[in-house]
Amino acid sequence: MIACPICASVNTEPFDDVQRCRACGHAFQHPPLITARYNADYVAAYDRYPCELMSCLRVGFLKAFVARGRLLDVGYGNGAFIRAAEAAGFTAFGCDVHGVPSGVKEIDLDGDNSAWDVVTCFDSLEHFAAFSSIRSLMRRARYVLVSAPLPPVTFPAERTWKHYKAGEHLHYFSAESLARLVGKPLLAESNVEDAIRRPNGVEQNIYTAIYH
Repeated sequence: MIACPICASVNTEPFDDVQRCRACGHAFQHPPLITARYNADYVAAYDRYPCELMSCLRVGFLKAFVARGRLLDVGYGNGAFIRAAEAAGFTAFGCDVHGVPSGVKEIDLDGDNSAWDVVTCFDSLEHFAAFSSIRSLMRRARYVLVSAPLPPVTFPAERTWKHYKAGEHLHYFSAESLARLVGKPLLAESNVEDAIRRPNGVEQNIYTAIYH
């Protein structure tokens, strides 16, 4: 039996390379092998997206709950959100695996044991092979803000969903499995990013939640 990496239940069902947990609704690639290359080309691809606009939207959502403080953005990409957060009054740092200089004050996630006012994870949690460092980090944060793709009800039986990316996206969260990973009470949830990121006029695409 394959154990769920979120809730540890072995009540999982296989769909080729993806397992789905019947207990918490989490879907995950098994085995969790990363084949994507997180390098300069990967970071350059962010130039095709409205990163500054998305960052302003994310900061606006965050500021409804937290005015300022020490912030760590996990998986900062090209650093657009960190720059927006600093402009909004936060002392912002980042961690990422790509190693591309982006003018961001870097934190070594594995070596960090400090407290944070805010930890943000935008489109990053689905890339992690293991969550031990993330769980530790979230326990040390006052607020955790997460955005992640929300799978359609047909996934993983049906694989045409745009966010299914074997070897890159290793996890496909439900609202319940995301809350279990964060380990804090839900403060608010939204699909606010769909104002920019919805692929059509009907289906829900990105789930955003803040925990405290």
